[in-house]
Amino acid sequence: TSAAPRLHLGCTSAASRRSCGQAGVNGAIGVGDAAASSEAVRAVLADPDKRRLTDPLWQSTEVVRSLPSRLVRIEGWRTLELGIVTERFKAPAVVVSPRDSLVVRVRLKSVDGTRVRLVQRSVDAPALAVPRGYVRLRLACGGYQIRAVAPDRCTTVYVNALDPNGYVPKPVVRTTMPDRAMTVAKAAQAAERHRKTGKWR
Repeated sequence: TSAAPRLHLGCTSAASRRSCGQAGVNGAIGVGDAAASSEAVRAVLADPDKRRLTDPLWQSTEVVRSLPSRLVRIEGWRTLELGIVTERFKAPAVVVSPRDSLVVRVRLKSVDGTRVRLVQRSVDAPALAVPRGYVRLRLACGGYQIRAVAPDRCTTVYVNALDPNGYVPKPVVRTTMPDRAMTVAKAAQAAERHRKTGKWR
């Protein structure tokens, strides 16, 4: 296909924070600017040692299988990474089980070098068992785009729409999903702090 990849596969929300229009799916969208380089913002969102700056529930990320980048060809974009990835997350409340996810993930960069996108969604792999004590959530669509507008300024769009695959009390949903929409703001704050002080925290 020649169309650029869509981050919000099937999500129709126009608000910055709103449920995705799919049964059982809760969604959040965040958009914001950062007075920092696109590389710094990407580092906050992607590097394991910085991931908790934006997601305190994140525990681990593991690439289960790397796939040939040639499998994804999109006009105007270069495929940097393609693979099957599993992640684990702490429980957001004592009445909720911790979650894990199994997704296909692709990272792309525009040919002109101004944009980076990470797109992911759940895949089924019965051979990869759910860790004991965890519940496997289903990610309907997730990822981000970072667009450089100057050497020290960029714009980020973040999307997260998932089905927790089990009962989660509404008060927990009302807390966690808006917090995910704030991922962009948290990433911007950390990147700007690093630009000014040399420290991420």
